[in-house]
Amino acid sequence: MIVKVQVGRSADSLVVGQRRPVVSWQLHSSNTSVRQSAYEVQVASDIEFTENVATSGVVLSSSVIQAPWPAYSLKSREVRYLRVKAEVNGIWTNWSEVITVEAPFFANKDWKAVPIALPNDPGTKGKAPASIFRKEFNLSNTVAKSRMYITAQGLFEVAINGTLVTDELFNPSWTSYKARLAYRTYDVSSLLKIGANAITMVVADGWYRGTLTWEQYRNVFGEIVAAQCQLEITDSTGKLLQIITDKTWKVGTGEIQSADIYDGVTVDFNKMNKSWRKADFDDSSWQNAEEVISVQALLFPMTSPPVRVTRQIVPVTETKTITESIIYDFGQNVAGNLRVKVKGKVGDKVTMTHAEVLKNGKLHRALLRTAKAEDNFILASETEYEIAPSFTFHGFRYAEIDTIAEIISVVAEVIHSDLPRIGHFECSNPMLNKLHSNTLWSQRANFISVPTDCPQRDERLGWTGDAQAFASTASTIFDCEGFLSSWMVDLA
Repeated sequence: MIVKVQVGRSADSLVVGQRRPVVSWQLHSSNTSVRQSAYEVQVASDIEFTENVATSGVVLSSSVIQAPWPAYSLKSREVRYLRVKAEVNGIWTNWSEVITVEAPFFANKDWKAVPIALPNDPGTKGKAPASIFRKEFNLSNTVAKSRMYITAQGLFEVAINGTLVTDELFNPSWTSYKARLAYRTYDVSSLLKIGANAITMVVADGWYRGTLTWEQYRNVFGEIVAAQCQLEITDSTGKLLQIITDKTWKVGTGEIQSADIYDGVTVDFNKMNKSWRKADFDDSSWQNAEEVISVQALLFPMTSPPVRVTRQIVPVTETKTITESIIYDFGQNVAGNLRVKVKGKVGDKVTMTHAEVLKNGKLHRALLRTAKAEDNFILASETEYEIAPSFTFHGFRYAEIDTIAEIISVVAEVIHSDLPRIGHFECSNPMLNKLHSNTLWSQRANFISVPTDCPQRDERLGWTGDAQAFASTASTIFDCEGFLSSWMVDLA
């Protein structure tokens, strides 16, 4: 039987990234000798396959990957249906499960939303608080369908009615921003409600405007960080409502006082706007957002898999220093951040620093060069806080926490581009198994939006030599097609 039909190279299963996506599938059988001799792919406008049916015809081929799209090119927002069958060992299978193929926006002209920014943004001159945006709107009827198309010049985090839309990090992916800017598409129907609703976004510097290279360059791709969001809602009566970023959105700043990939974050909870993500928040004192010049780059559906937290690691040892700070050893070099629960009093500061190795019992941070790799949090009450940085990551095995607040728990969160694992290796030689494990962890730590040279110091760049040497190995462990093919476009 035909299983796991995959259409196109996309970051998710909601939309495809190409007008003419390729089609791949797997064969499942209890027979250990299975060979495909032919296949057929059909595409139709309806799920019953009665309207506008296009077919590849019978194609004599043993290949189950990247079959050509058999129909006319997809148009923006178009929905079509696809199925596959194959001749296996001389017998034709049944049709596969029907796959819904939905197109996102393929052209900049499809966007009604415009980029918006904080007026007189101090971040154009140096590190500054992250911008926070919000928009309220009302729904009179239940939601039949919704699509949120969203991107940023910088990195974004988005929520509806106080709930994050996704667990993805570092969106949009790092691309050659002046040539092309990725966007994400989400179904947010479950987060919407009849009555008042609120969309909120946080936008930080990221690779777009933050510090890059050991020469401390800033504003490499642009000086203004901006949000761009288009929410399209079809209600139960068939009415279409569009919520788009424009000058009617409100903008301010909050607790994230700075966020830099190399240096880390500073968060002051005393500056938090409580309940700003909810629809009943009073934003009358906030500024109206400033509409900025629309990007000239191609806005395209992100095809590289998104970055996520993929696992948590507890420390294997903790050691108190002579200054009363605590060094945690996680037993594994990772790329990621700490997630810490603390309880203190107003004004207590929690400082978290990171390093890959120790020297004389201390974090050996000279290897980081100018990268501070330091996160600072200032508490605003005596309640328990769960703190974790946003819009940054660190390469580390050891982390030191310096605070007078009570530390309740500490874990390291491992982050990387969430590629599907396809290869496993184990043998009777423990040293060879360890070598394979080291290779696996090195790939995780260095596949963060692009293939990088290192996860810790003031570099972390997409050098071609490193990827050239490692790409074939990487592709035996993880499915790297979407990840590497997207990066290669930017490299070109």
